[in-house]
Amino acid sequence: MQNKNYIYLVDNKIKFYSKNNDKYYEHVLPSKIIKNGKIINRPKFLREFLKFIKEQKIIKKFSKNILYFIIPPNFEEVDKEILKKVFEDLPFQELKMIKEEKIYHLKKNTLWVNMNQDYTFITYIIKHNRESLFLNNNYLDYNFLEQLKILLSNQSKLKKVYLFGTNPAIIEISKKLETFSNKIVLYFEDHSNYILKEFIRHNLS
Repeated sequence: MQNKNYIYLVDNKIKFYSKNNDKYYEHVLPSKIIKNGKIINRPKFLREFLKFIKEQKIIKKFSKNILYFIIPPNFEEVDKEILKKVFEDLPFQELKMIKEEKIYHLKKNTLWVNMNQDYTFITYIIKHNRESLFLNNNYLDYNFLEQLKILLSNQSKLKKVYLFGTNPAIIEISKKLETFSNKIVLYFEDHSNYILKEFIRHNLS
């Protein structure tokens, strides 16, 4: 019997789904443990995560406990190796990494914007290649709306924009962007949980 679990790290939170329990969880982490979707303090993360799975009874005895880790567009090979080292000390028999972009319906005319509290990923196709941009939301001269308007004006083939993520300004930005850009701009109703729920809904693993 398999016990499948999904994890997505964003801002200072663990977003988690247990298929056996059929339940979504959210665990807030202390500061300086994860950054831009990556673990930056292994010992503290291990302590927090072990506490979380124990409290929520995630691990099932006599089952093959599998963890699907949803990785953001900024992950490189070195990040994957670090992740494997982290989960060596956790009670999962198998770790599988799946790309966040698997849920994007990328086309030549679409722009996907994952806007979180501290950072944003912008993903689109240019000249048959996938392009992902990383933006730090905390720069003093940062203006997200202006950045998007410039990008859309420079890429005339982009006609439709999808916004999601944990940033509470997404709805307001969507409305302003549609007015200023004359593009079709859409945001998802449960935008802060869109990534994890789409993986579960489409059984992407």
